[in-house]
This record gives sequence, structure tokens and C-alpha cells, in this order.
Amino acid sequence: MAERTMARDLTQGNVLRLLLRFSAPIVAANILQIVYTLVDMLVIGRFVGTAGISAVSSAGDVMMLFTNFSMGVSSAGQIIIAQFQGKGDRESVKKAIGTMFCFVAILSLSLTAIALPLVEKLLGIIKTPEEAWSMAVGYARICISGLFFIFGYSSVGAILRGMGDSRHPLMFIAIATITNMILDVLFCGPLQMGAPGAALATVIGQGISFLFSLGYLYRHRTQFGFDFKRTSFRINGTILKMIVRLGIPMALQHLAVNISVMYVAACINVYGVVISAMAGIGNKLRMVVGIFTGSVGTAGAAMTAQNIGAGKYDRVRKIYWISLLTLLVSCGVIGGLGAIFPKTVIGFFDSNPAMLEMAPEFMLINLVVCLSFAVYQPFIILINGIGYASFAFITGIIDGLVARIGLVWLFNNGLGLGYWGIWWGAALAAYVVATIGFFYFISGHWKNRKLITDTGRKK
Repeated sequence: MAERTMARDLTQGNVLRLLLRFSAPIVAANILQIVYTLVDMLVIGRFVGTAGISAVSSAGDVMMLFTNFSMGVSSAGQIIIAQFQGKGDRESVKKAIGTMFCFVAILSLSLTAIALPLVEKLLGIIKTPEEAWSMAVGYARICISGLFFIFGYSSVGAILRGMGDSRHPLMFIAIATITNMILDVLFCGPLQMGAPGAALATVIGQGISFLFSLGYLYRHRTQFGFDFKRTSFRINGTILKMIVRLGIPMALQHLAVNISVMYVAACINVYGVVISAMAGIGNKLRMVVGIFTGSVGTAGAAMTAQNIGAGKYDRVRKIYWISLLTLLVSCGVIGGLGAIFPKTVIGFFDSNPAMLEMAPEFMLINLVVCLSFAVYQPFIILINGIGYASFAFITGIIDGLVARIGLVWLFNNGLGLGYWGIWWGAALAAYVVATIGFFYFISGHWKNRKLITDTGRKK
């Protein structure tokens, strides 16, 4: 009986209660991740100045190229483990954990060796300002040197969530955040290490969290279901193919969306500091919505994966509809308050009269964006949960490179609507994929797909 305590069955019980209970720690973890990022910026801004902030921002853009791989592999591992868990195949769960640990170690060390010599070239491509150059190089090199810990601590969380445990990943992220905050102040303040000091604080925080998580899992290895024996740390070829087949398209999907976001930012920045600042406020407001939608997405995908593995298609349908309704209500309330009190919300950030004048229409666009998050996420939950990697990749291309860039170009350049056209085009893009996803869901074709954890050729 004790052996099952760290795994949680997501195929039984009330779907809404399970979804909210499972996603609550993920919401808290995502908030801590944002705090994690803001602490770096605040401390560097206080002790280093504008050049330091620019260095962290530039190095962060470079790091996203590599963390996309971490996100893809971790998400793939979570889905694969959740499907095996839903099938009750504990031996395959054990093999998947061993494969994840070995593959993540090899991948992170390989990327570190590849990326370190390319740091200056990559920072040059994104035109890092000269004043921030040396700090950006130092920051990026230290963060890349810590990819092993970044990948490892991300993977442990994904493994546990796949087994139905979202509480312990929150604990490990809290350790990383608290450690980072203390070391940030120490390295950037009294020790005057600048931006590289903030990078070192981040890597140490993630390293301590990763080692702590491994120690915790080792002490509870019987309940965890992985014995940590040397013979268990081996790559299973079949499971590795599953991880690569699912993880690489997921990573490329994130990359496609990131490229489109950078394109929109480049178009907006042409219109000057006021428009750029307004866009920045919008991004911060949507970050709040993204915390909840992303958390429900992570929880919903794990629930879908377990239930699809167990063959419980009716519960998969319930997860889709309950996720949709939950997100419509929450995103509608958050976006609606901004649309009702637009000048109050914008004025909280900046009282510039030009920005306050734009606030009503801008916050209406923000409401449209918030609702797009709500209708888009249930589809992502479904295709990630069933492990439909190629569809995830295709929709990522449609969302990022076709719909978002296409609509922004049409409204801005083709119709001459200027920055309003850019904002409206970006706001409407997600509805294209959401519509495709809704028709795929109601068609029922997803029930006929062979699971990625099944052997043989896909249907």
C-alpha cells in the first residue's frame, strides 16, 4: 500500500475538483517562477543599473533557445509517464524514469558543449548593446554552464506531475526561488559581481533544488517506484524514441510561437516608446492570465494522459469541457475587469495621458486575448495528453508563423491600421487554431489514435 503513496490516480473522482486541486500547486509554482525572474531584474536594476537589465534581457533571449528543449523533453516525459500510469504499467513507468534521467543528462551536457563557444555569436545576432555586452556574455556563459541543473530540475517536476503529484514540484521550486533571492542580493550587493552574479545565483538555486529533489526521491524510493540502482539508469530505446518523437515537435512548437512574438515586438517598437510601453503593460497583464491557463493546461494534460491510457474517453471529454468552462469564466473575469476599468488598470502602471487615452480600446483587445487563451488551451490539453506530437507542431506553426505573423502583417501593412492593427492581429491569431482544435475534438477522431506509449505503427 505504501508503494502507491507518491503516485496519484487521476482516472477516478470528480473531474472539476481534481483539476482545481491538481492545478493549484502548479499555479503557485508558476507564480514563483515569475518571482524568480523579477527578482533578478529588481536586484540588478538596484545594484547594477540599466546596462545590467539589458544584459539579463539579452542573455535571456539566448537562453530561451536552449530552455525550449528542456520544456519539450519535460512535457514529453510527463505525458509518456502519465499514459503508462493510466495503464497501470508500473514497470514501464520505471523504465521511462530511468530513460528520462539518462537522456536529460546526455542532452544537457551536449548542449552545454555546443552552446558555450557560440555565446558571443548568438548575442551579436540579437544586437546586444555595447554597454551591456561583457555582462551579457558572462551571464549567458554561467547560465549555459548550469544547463544540467536547469534540465534536471525541470525533468524531476515533469516526472512527478506525470505520476499525479503536483505538490512536491512546488516545494522544489520554492527552494530554488528562496535560494536565488538570498544569493542575488549577496552576489550583486556586497560582493558586487554584477549580472554574472545574478546568473550564478540562479544556477546555484536550481542546482540545490535539483539535488534536494533527488535526495528526497531517493529517501522515498519505495513509494516513488524507482530504486535508484545503477542498473536502473539506462536508456530504453523504445521509450527514448517516444520522448524524442513527442519532445522535439513540442520544443519546435514553442520556438515557432517565440519567433512570432519577437516579430510582433519588432513591429510595435517602430511606433515609439509610448506604444512600446503600452505593449509591455499588456504583456504583464497577460502573464497573469497565462499563469492560470498554463497551470490548468499542465494539470489537464496529465489528467488526459492518464485517462486516455486507461481508455476512459468520457472523462477525457469532461476534462476538455470543464477546462474550457473554467478558463472562460476565470479569463473572462480577469479580462473583463480591465475592460470595465481600463484607465484605472493602465494608470496603475503609468499615468501618461497618451496611454490613458488609448486605454479603453487597448483593454478591449486585452479581453479578446484573455478569452483566446481560454478557448485555445483545452485543445492543447487534448493533443498533448494523447501525445499527438505532429499535430501539436503543425498547430504551433499555424498559430505562430502563419496566423499571428500573417494577421499582424495584413492589418498593419496591408490594411494600414498601424499599431492598432498589430494588436488586433495578434489578438485574433489564437482563435484560428482554437477553431481547428474544437472541430477536431467534436469529430472524435482523437479516440482512434494509437497512443505514443503503444508499440507499433500509429494509425
